[in-house]
Amino acid sequence: MKTIDDLVKKRTDSLRRVIPHVATKIVDPSEWSRSLRIGKRGKFVVSGYLLMQGYLNNSARTGEVLVPDWEVVL
Repeated sequence: MKTIDDLVKKRTDSLRRVIPHVATKIVDPSEWSRSLRIGKRGKFVVSGYLLMQGYLNNSARTGEVLVPDWEVVL
């Protein structure tokens, strides 16, 4: 989340803040169960109430892009 008080550079160059009741981490793109250390590049994953439940009438695509929380422990 970003705010209007954030500098333009921070709003465009960073992920900024995690909002309450949301968990995030960076994982290895080839092995989503493996978290990466700070400073390493990887896949940004989010868990929380703000995510969609899936693509409408497209369970195949949903299965490609969404991983249940218990598979990517935050």
